[in-house]
Amino acid sequence: MKTLMIVLNSVSNDNRVLKSAHSLETLKHEIEIYGMSADKELKTKPILERISNLPVRLFPNPGYFLSGVKSRVDRWKFMVDYFMTSMWVYAEKMSPEIVYTHDYNTILIGEKIVNSLRSQGKFVYWIHDLHEYVRGLTTTDDEIRQLALQHESECVHKPDLLITISPMLSKKLTQEYRLSNPPKVLINAPKYSTFNPHYEPTVRQVVGLEKDVPLIVYVGGVARARGLHTVVDALPKLPGVHLVLVTNNQGDYIESLKSSAESDQCSDRLHIIPYVPPEMVSSFVRDATVAIHPMIHYPNAEIALPNKLFEYMHSGVPIIVSDCDSMGRFVRKWKVGEVFEAENIDHLANVIQCVIDNRDAYVRHIQQFSMLNQYFSWENQDNFFNIVNQDIQNKYQLFRHQDGSDIVQNSWDNLDDSSNDLFDIFYDASLTNSLFSKYYYCCGQAQLNQGKSTEAEQSFYLASKFKYSSNLEDLT
Repeated sequence: MKTLMIVLNSVSNDNRVLKSAHSLETLKHEIEIYGMSADKELKTKPILERISNLPVRLFPNPGYFLSGVKSRVDRWKFMVDYFMTSMWVYAEKMSPEIVYTHDYNTILIGEKIVNSLRSQGKFVYWIHDLHEYVRGLTTTDDEIRQLALQHESECVHKPDLLITISPMLSKKLTQEYRLSNPPKVLINAPKYSTFNPHYEPTVRQVVGLEKDVPLIVYVGGVARARGLHTVVDALPKLPGVHLVLVTNNQGDYIESLKSSAESDQCSDRLHIIPYVPPEMVSSFVRDATVAIHPMIHYPNAEIALPNKLFEYMHSGVPIIVSDCDSMGRFVRKWKVGEVFEAENIDHLANVIQCVIDNRDAYVRHIQQFSMLNQYFSWENQDNFFNIVNQDIQNKYQLFRHQDGSDIVQNSWDNLDDSSNDLFDIFYDASLTNSLFSKYYYCCGQAQLNQGKSTEAEQSFYLASKFKYSSNLEDLT
């Protein structure tokens, strides 16, 4: 089946979009992705490229020629309308059976394209992936947020399938929109198979630091809501410690970080380097001393479990996060690092120094429970897209045979809903039947017992979850 994915970014650094596309491609779907060009030069037509060996049509970004429009919400409205109309020209020609939209700024675009295709009598299955808690994006322009919420409330009941990033967000959206079917959870974890312990150059090699020099790494978008100012302001309290920001962002906030470091005579210890391929992030940062995500408090941050959290886990590097609710609970639960009070410079400096001084102990614990990386991996969700594909086939058969006489049961009935319990364990101690609870029984109890698990416990878990041999010798 022909599948059209839509996301309003340049695609190359959006690993969730690329992983989702590849998962459907393995199920024989013909994928084309519509994205937004990062090129500031005004072009009149989209450019067809290949990104991660997938066909991607990058549409010109109208924001670059709307700089004279003072109202940000007017610019946002125009951009949505522009993409809606320009993408429709190509979508009509493509005539996809599946439209797969990503994030809050594409839901109205998807609704219009799907309705237009269906009005021509065509079968279209619409998937929408809710990446953010829009109501909680309080650090963004309020008018834009309110308009995005309006679009979401108008359209959120219409897709055939809603997907989101965590059980907490699924529950919030279900309650707020009174959804009859909660969004299915697809965690944004890396592929376990892509980690390369020999990948070069590493982050340490790029910035030219010796092995014994303490190095903190952050990967991702750099904005005030991400809290990087707290880390930069802590550098004077951490003699000899270097901070590396792996980002493609530019602008006033980045310049303010540079100015702060210069004022504190730490500019030689602040390094800003460009992104690496998204699938290689874990391999790239593996020789850092500490990985960090210092988000400030705001509603969306409290429920976020960002992809970088799992990328850091896969790297084997100790993690420091702010005390935003979900991240803090996760790091404390699995003892993969430490938590500090958001925007508290002194507390952060003390926590960083503590992790640096005791890094070997954190690394030993992470290595001992490395099976967590197999659990929190994209491969561990392979069945998710098998179920998606089955649901699409069922709906297609229903479309072809309107009497429904040969329609099979709802394919989502076959989904192991234990995936929805991945993180609810932090909130609901009564969970007993999920696969995650079985993990607790086999290995989690041992984690509470001086962090040790027996070979039998590990063997049982690995055999039941990953279908590996029950003989540990076969796993080495």
